[in-house]
Amino acid sequence: MKKFEFRLEKVLEMKERELQREQKALADLLRKQQEAHELLNEKRIMVEGYIQKMEKVASGEAGTLKTYYEYLQALLQEMYHLQNRIIDLEKQADVQRKKLLDVQKEQKILENLKEQNYQKYLEENKKNEQSFLDEIAMLGAQPE
Repeated sequence: MKKFEFRLEKVLEMKERELQREQKALADLLRKQQEAHELLNEKRIMVEGYIQKMEKVASGEAGTLKTYYEYLQALLQEMYHLQNRIIDLEKQADVQRKKLLDVQKEQKILENLKEQNYQKYLEENKKNEQSFLDEIAMLGAQPE
């Protein structure tokens, strides 16, 4: 009996490697997105802290108040850039998810084709085996 060989096995293996690469790329994007969210939250906490300090110093020196205000502006600018980065990372993650789904679909198609070919292989072997048994039976039934 001939061993089953799927003629597109190399393509299937390539799709499996591609799927792993796409999964890793998506995981990297999601990790970067999470890091940006965490940094944004840290900046929010810092802004809240500086607003409280400004309220306490509000009746104090104008120079100190100006320094707090300038630093607060810088923090708000950083937050704005972080929010834009998060939006950009979300868009990249959406594109990556679509790529991943496409690769998964292609891999599933190849796996289904492989299964269909394997079933045909099994049916063919069963027919060959039955033909062989029928031939043996006919030879054994012939009078000598």
